[in-house]
Amino acid sequence: MLAALAAALAVFAAWDTADHRLLRRLGGVPDVAEARRGPSGGWAIVAALGALVVLAGLVDGRRGTALASAAGIAAWTAGLLLRRARERKSAADAQVEVAKAGEALAGLLRIGAIPAAALATVASEHPVLAEAAAEFDVGGDVVVALRRGGTGAGREGLMQLAAAWELASRSGASMENSIDAIADELRRRQETRTTVRVELAASRSAGRLLAGLPAAGVLLAYGLGGDPFAFLTRNPVGEACLVLAVALTSAGLIWTDTLADRASR
Repeated sequence: MLAALAAALAVFAAWDTADHRLLRRLGGVPDVAEARRGPSGGWAIVAALGALVVLAGLVDGRRGTALASAAGIAAWTAGLLLRRARERKSAADAQVEVAKAGEALAGLLRIGAIPAAALATVASEHPVLAEAAAEFDVGGDVVVALRRGGTGAGREGLMQLAAAWELASRSGASMENSIDAIADELRRRQETRTTVRVELAASRSAGRLLAGLPAAGVLLAYGLGGDPFAFLTRNPVGEACLVLAVALTSAGLIWTDTLADRASR
């Protein structure tokens, strides 16, 4: 049982690490926090859960191992899904902020504001451009600052603003037209992403609903006069079924969430 649990936790951790690597390749450069964290945090959690399972096995034998295994896998899955949800929200908020900043910058340029003044004004209301404005104030390169800020999740639009700024600076073309075109593109893209996220929310909810069906089956068995909990915690076959059921349910939730993430990119 201990060997089976260790293998299951290792598969879950490897799956999550590989999934993040694939999504980074598909979605571009990872944000700074993600790059700093790396996969070590996930492995530390897996090691802690493994130690907890071993301790439970020493205290309560096979039954303790099974219960701790199921609880550990469920807790790890819940933590992973919550972390992904927070990252998605952070990226969505950043996308909205970049789109609004682009529209504000284009609006000021459209009414005749000089680029330096427009950038400073917009940065005071939209912190996503604060680094670029500060770079401009000290005589630095605005394009470099925008590209550096564009490496964060959801801030990819800053890369396009940087390209428009660079094109206008080097060629003498109208910055108003370039920034205005980019702002319109960012707004349309942000609206499309919002629509996709709303549509995918139903798929995520359906996955969570299906994950709760096994628990509903256990309650139904109680209603019919059975005692499924005793079978799942006091019988070797039941204990194995408990761990396997939790593992498969967790895998289904993670896979559904991963598919929804890939579809939204």
